[in-house]
This record gives sequence, C-alpha cells and structure tokens, in this order.
Amino acid sequence: MEENKSRLGQPDEKESILRATGVVGGATLASRIFGYVRDMVTAYLFGAGWVTDAFFLAFRLPNTLRRLFGEGALSIAFIPVFTEHLTRGPRSEAETLIRSTGVVSFLILCVVTLLGVGFAPWIVKLFAYGFTYDPKMFNLAVRLTRVVFPYILLVGMVAWAMGVLNSHKHFFAPAFSPVLLNIGMICSALLLYPFFRDPIFGLAAGVILGGILQVLLQIPFLLRTGIKFRGPIRFSHPGLKRIFILLAPAAIGLAVYQLNILVDMLLASFLPRGSISYLYYADRVIEVPMGIFATALATAVLPTMSEKTALKDMEGLKETLNHSLRSLLFIILPATLALAALCTPITNVLFEHGKFGPEETLLTGRALLAFNVGLLGIGGVRIVVPAFYSLKDTWTPMRVALIAFLANLTLNLILMVPLQHAGLALSTSIAAYLNLGLLFYLLHRKIGAFHFSDVLLTGLKMLLAAGLMSALLMLGAHQIEWSAQTSLIIRILALAAMVGMGGIIYLLTAYLLKIEELDNFLNPILRKIRSLRRK
Repeated sequence: MEENKSRLGQPDEKESILRATGVVGGATLASRIFGYVRDMVTAYLFGAGWVTDAFFLAFRLPNTLRRLFGEGALSIAFIPVFTEHLTRGPRSEAETLIRSTGVVSFLILCVVTLLGVGFAPWIVKLFAYGFTYDPKMFNLAVRLTRVVFPYILLVGMVAWAMGVLNSHKHFFAPAFSPVLLNIGMICSALLLYPFFRDPIFGLAAGVILGGILQVLLQIPFLLRTGIKFRGPIRFSHPGLKRIFILLAPAAIGLAVYQLNILVDMLLASFLPRGSISYLYYADRVIEVPMGIFATALATAVLPTMSEKTALKDMEGLKETLNHSLRSLLFIILPATLALAALCTPITNVLFEHGKFGPEETLLTGRALLAFNVGLLGIGGVRIVVPAFYSLKDTWTPMRVALIAFLANLTLNLILMVPLQHAGLALSTSIAAYLNLGLLFYLLHRKIGAFHFSDVLLTGLKMLLAAGLMSALLMLGAHQIEWSAQTSLIIRILALAAMVGMGGIIYLLTAYLLKIEELDNFLNPILRKIRSLRRK
C-alpha cells in the first residue's frame, strides 16, 4: 500500500522536483551570467598574475568556509531535522528550533570571523605557503584576507535562511542572492578601484557589499513563511544538538570537491605565477553546469528525500534518487561533451580581453579540459550525498570523502610535475569518480538495489545523442579563427549559434531515441505555455 501511494504520487513529485530545480537553476544562471561579467571585469582590469592570485586566495577562503559550513553542511544537516519536526511534531517546536539554530550560528560565525581576521598571516601560509617566498605578494594576500573574511558572517546567515526557506519549499531567494554578490563586486571594481593605492581592494570591498545585499534579500521572504522569529530560544533543544552532531561530518562529506580545490591552490602557489588564476577561471566555467543543474537539483531534491525518510518510505527514496540521477545525466553528459568541443572558444570569448591574452587562454583552457573530465563525477556526488543525509547518516560520506581527499593529494603530487596546473585539475576529477563509486556501493548496501540498470540504459542513449552533438560542434569550432584577428562580436555570435544548434541537435536526437527525461523536462514547460494561452 505504501509503495503504491509512493508511485501514484510520483508524477506530481517529479514535476515538483523539476520545477524547483528550474527555479534554482534559473536563479543560478542569472548568478553565473553576472559572475562572468564580474570575472571579465576582473580579467580586464587586473589580468592573471600575482595580484589576482592574492585576491583569489583571499576570496576563496571565506567562500570555501561558506560552502563547507554554510549553504552546504548547515542546510543539509538542518533540513532533515527540521522537516522531521514539521512532519511529526508541533509547529511551535519547529519554530523554536529555527530561532535557536539562527542565534547559535550567528555567535559561532562571529567567532570564526574574528579568528580569521586575527590569524590571517597563518591562514595564508597554510593555504599558499609558496607566497612566503615573495614578501610583497604575501603581505597583499594577508591584507586582502582581512578585508574579505567578514563575508563568512554575512553569507553564513544567508545559509541559515536558505535552510529555513528550502524546508518550506521556497528556493528562489537563496539561489538568487549570489547575483547580488556579483553586482556588488562589479560595481565596486569599476567605481572604487581608482580610490585605492592597491586597486584590487576595490574588488575586495565589493565582497562585503555583496554580502550585505544578500542578507537583506532574505528578510522579506523569511517573514512570508509565517514563522515567529520572536520567542523562546533553547540552546538545549534536542533538534539543535542533532543538527550540530550532523554538521561536521556533513561538511567534509559534501564539500570534498572544495577541499580538493584548496589543496590545488596550495600546490599551485609553488608553480609559475598565474597558475592559481588559471585554475580559478577554469573552475568558474565548470561551475555553470554544476550550479545551474547539479547543485540546483541537489538543493531541490533534499527536502523531498527528507520527507520520504521521515515517513519511512524507502521505496519512495529510491525512486526519487533514480529519477534525480537520470535527470542529472540528461544535462551533464551533453554539457561535458560540449565543453570538450568548445573549450578554446569559451575561454577565448569569456576571458581574452585587456591584460588576459592568448597565452592565458591556452593555459586556462588546459585546466578547463582537466576539470571537465570530472564533471559527471562531481555532479553525481552532489546528488548521492543528500540521500545519505536524508537518512541522517553523515559519517559514511565523511569517510568516503577522506579517502577521495587522500587520493586527490597523492595524484596531485604525481601529476603536477609533468602537467603543471592542469595536473592538479585532473587529480580533482579522478578523485571525484572514486568518491562517487564508493558512495554508490555503500548506499546500495544501506538501502538495497535502486534499479541502477535503468540509469545505465538511459545513460547510454544520452551518450549517443551527446556524442553526435559534440562531433558536430567540434567541426563548427574549427571554422572560426578564435583570436583577436576576428571581431569579438563575431566570436560571441558564432559561439552562441553553436551552443544553440548543439542544444537543438541533442534534443532532436533524444526525441528520436525516445529518452524519457526529454518528456519530463518538456511537459511542465508545455503545460505552462497552454495555461498562459488560456488566460
């Protein structure tokens, strides 16, 4: 009976998940567009050298802490516990849990911020010891770290708001808030940099401005939930204890990719100048398909997985996971092959302006290709790990993450000599597949078989469609001279046309191969169009 109920509700549930994914993905797309504008402004004003290396290190540190303990672990530890309280207990208890979590998070973030500012020199030594060989570069990195580190306090509170809003199936405001960060950084870089002795501090000031704007955006949406934010706070609340028990292992398990990036940065500081910047720019490109779909899907599916677990509906959990994996493949496979075919055009159009020249394009492109190899592995980890967290198991992903982390470190030391910075990116990709494989094996042991053969069969059809698309894109890319000799407008239009045609080819091939996920994606859109026509 339980199984039948789960299956009967599945079409609406699938549509609900995909609709939420679309909301998060659309907001993330806007964020990525503004993020590219920000990166283009940064590349134009500052190029890729020791100054940008120092800034990207300083910005990466609080940003990584945000992903580890903020929107990553805090949300994933908070949502299952809070959902259980909403499902099984009185609402007043759930509201007390929200208030208590918010106050404790704020206090902890204040302490972390003060420690980060005070210990900035040691933090820079820890994550980029190679900078110590250049005192000017090291001092700049320390000063920038002290300016941007308070961002962790601001964005940490945004992460708390994200947990509350996502539990109520509201996804837009938290997903859209990074747009405001990018706007703050763009405006500050363009308007404030002439007023600083070191112009890069204009960009650093934008990080704090963007954080303030992100916090302000959440407030009206939090008020609309009807939650009473005034009321008792219980530091001994059992739900609060469970959240913080889950928090630390969740941070390690979910964010191994970010930890690997930090290791890449540390080792890249020993490589030729600009290596950190090449990795940063390549990572920004990879984060587009990751953010627009993989992370969006993981964000959208976690509340549903948590509901299934709270109701002890294991078959429903398996169905949700199976559907999520097929949906991931439908987007990530063509994205991977398209990036492989259009690596040089994308890097050229996005970054080759001002002080960012052909050599920087070549070296960034190598890092992009190496990161691209692991796109499916990284995306898969982001989908499978929430299944463990919905089961309130944070220790298994943590142990797997540590194994993958050690594998990444070993591969880094082996590959960084022959391949330089590209070897660091390739190590991250290989470690992601090791992480994913171990997670699949252990999840299978935990909840039993989840029809993985269906995922493989569908994946082979998608691979065929994506392979045809990639081959045609590669042929088209060779017809254009991707250099300053060709007008930037022509290059942009050519790239846009190839991306558009590639998408059409993939969708048509998917239709001919009768790939079910095509209908799952198109039906909600067609239904929306019909409803608008009736109005």
